[in-house]
Amino acid sequence: MATSETVRIVDTTTIIATHKRSFTKGKIYTDSLHVENLLNIKRAATRDTATRLLIERAPNVALLLEKLHAVKRLTAKCVTDLQQDLDLYGIHDFDAALSHIIRHGPLQGAAVRRILEQQRAQRGLDPILPLAAKK
Repeated sequence: MATSETVRIVDTTTIIATHKRSFTKGKIYTDSLHVENLLNIKRAATRDTATRLLIERAPNVALLLEKLHAVKRLTAKCVTDLQQDLDLYGIHDFDAALSHIIRHGPLQGAAVRRILEQQRAQRGLDPILPLAAKK
C-alpha cells in the first residue's frame, strides 16, 4: 500500500514496515532497525538449520542439546563443534560419547570431544587434530 509520501508493507491486516516513498530513480531508503532485525532473523534461521541438520544425522544429539539449553550452555559454537566431532569421529563413536555425557555429564559441548579422544586413546589410536578453517 502506498501514498504519495509513504509505502507500507502489509501482511493481511498487519503492517510489517512503513518507509518514506521516493520518486528519485535509484534512491534507496533503509531503516537501520529493519536491517538489524532482518540480520537477526537470518542468523537465527541459519542456527536453526545447522541444528536441524545435526539432529537429522545424529538423532541422540537432540537430548544433549536440550540439556545444554536448560543449563544455558547451548551456543552456536557448541553446535558447530558437535558437527565437526561427528564428521571427524563418525556416528558410532559420536553416539557413544553422547550417551556417556547424557548419563554421566559433564554438560558441556567440549566434553564430547574429550570423551571421543579418551575412546581413541583406549584403543591405542593417535588423537585426531582438526584442521583449522582457512580465513
